[in-house]
Amino acid sequence: MIQFPTIIITTDNSLKLTNDYHCVQYNHFVIYIKKNITNYYYYSNDDFIIITHSNYSFLKRIKDLKTFDLLNSNTFFEDLSWGVFIMLNKKDNTLIVKNDIYGIYPFYIYNNNENIFLSNDFNYIVELSKELTIDNLSIIDILLYNYPLQNRTVFKEISRIRNFSTITLKDSKVHLNQDDIIDKIYTSKNKKSKIDKSIFAINNVLIHDQNPNLENHFALTGGFDSKILLSSLLSLNIDFKTFTWGSKSSADYVSAEETCKILELKHKNIEQVSLNNSPIEYLKRLLDYQPNFPVADTLLNYILVNDYLKPSNIFTGIMGGELIVGPIIKAELILTRYAYFITSSKDVNEYRLQVLSDSKANSLVNVNILEKKIDLYYNLLDEYTLKKDYSKNLNVVKFLLLEAYPKFFGTVLNIFLNKHNLITPLVNLDHLRYLLNSKYSFTRKKTFSNNPLAHFSSRRFYAKYVKLVYPRVLKTPMDRGYNLAHFINFFTMTIPSINYLKRHFFKNKPIKSNDREYIDKLISHTSEIINDSPVNKIVIIDRDKVKQYIDEYNNGYRNNRLTQNILQVLLLHMLLNKYKHKKINYENH
Repeated sequence: MIQFPTIIITTDNSLKLTNDYHCVQYNHFVIYIKKNITNYYYYSNDDFIIITHSNYSFLKRIKDLKTFDLLNSNTFFEDLSWGVFIMLNKKDNTLIVKNDIYGIYPFYIYNNNENIFLSNDFNYIVELSKELTIDNLSIIDILLYNYPLQNRTVFKEISRIRNFSTITLKDSKVHLNQDDIIDKIYTSKNKKSKIDKSIFAINNVLIHDQNPNLENHFALTGGFDSKILLSSLLSLNIDFKTFTWGSKSSADYVSAEETCKILELKHKNIEQVSLNNSPIEYLKRLLDYQPNFPVADTLLNYILVNDYLKPSNIFTGIMGGELIVGPIIKAELILTRYAYFITSSKDVNEYRLQVLSDSKANSLVNVNILEKKIDLYYNLLDEYTLKKDYSKNLNVVKFLLLEAYPKFFGTVLNIFLNKHNLITPLVNLDHLRYLLNSKYSFTRKKTFSNNPLAHFSSRRFYAKYVKLVYPRVLKTPMDRGYNLAHFINFFTMTIPSINYLKRHFFKNKPIKSNDREYIDKLISHTSEIINDSPVNKIVIIDRDKVKQYIDEYNNGYRNNRLTQNILQVLLLHMLLNKYKHKKINYENH
């Protein structure tokens, strides 16, 4: 069982936990912190009690703070890239809780009308509740987008705290305020801004987010984001080891291995044998890390990495491609086609037409029920729709940072949270301020475009970055048969263009993968349990389509969207089974 680094905040003085927890009590506030928690800081004086569970650089900054005047400024909390800050003001008996700027840190709130409970442990919140109700809107989110949107969870009674929020508890009342992350990033486009601003920001994270007591490991792939971080790590003379996961026949491994030979780096590969052998057990663990709501297809790999590596600083290019090149619809894991529909829709009629038409063929949503809810659903998501003031794709930026990053990649952080220090420079605010206001910004072009030339022009950012920082990386191989040197000018960009055409239009045979055996086993298990599953009580899920999709998969049809839908059903089944001892209500509409 996962030893989750649990924090529980409550107004319930009668709550008593085991000796595994530290207890901080003042007046009618009680805070419990699990004793095995890492990346944790506690401070108390006559005026304040301060508790922080956060990324290393913010933790260090809090520890070094000589005066607490800065805590009144939200700018100070821009360094809180994941985690939570808790301050109990003894003078006015007020409890203030701030979460990180992206809402990566999972933090949930539950109000039973008598007491308030806040925790990073979803399972614990569930156990506190007397009864629960499945939120059909959340199920729509999961089936269309792969995760609940905004503050929704699977259960109506429990809400997730969104990004950059301040929760104030005083006199048993809760006040919630959320700052706009876009205002912190986007100012105006500046074609003259130099790329060295981005270099400085990324290097600053690589240096200052390291825990000096841990070894350094770098997640090396054959992709673009890896090349940026690799060049910076080498230029800074940071000592690190590289690793790749998957089959040794994979393009990622082959390109990473060759890159390490050229640059004389130590490299290891993490095989997926154990994942293939016991996928159900890994899926159960994934639910422990992120019950609300993981994307099973890819995220299981991260559990392998977490198990394999000893406690380390892990450098990773998480979210880089989405924010540098811009979002595309391909694997439909991080972003699905429905993210495109909501961010490109000018009004509810356009959205209704797109979603209802597409979901009939490409989702497990009961379209008859969805049709009745579609106007309400659209209005709830209004913040992501195409508005006049968001005509420069800022609504897409907002969706990426408030939904895709915390919901998909947040699960990755949860997996590593209690063992490793995950360092993610490509989502640093200073880097994004440069990037999204520069000539390289994807906000200057059509988003979700499948035009490779548009992506290639954006990828010149990578080439120019590496050329300035560590030019030797330019000619190291990538997983696509070319290298970054080909993006230096528009003449050599013909090479990746030709390569793209070969890979996408002149395939001689399908790419073989030895890494997907576990998917077959998971879907086989779904077919075994589906007839007697509590999932059948969720009316927004079309039972006939579930069986149809399973049959199509078993008959050899392979499609990312189809596969992911089936796995979402399996995850829901396992979640409901996990809480079968609780009274769970199901909406019939």
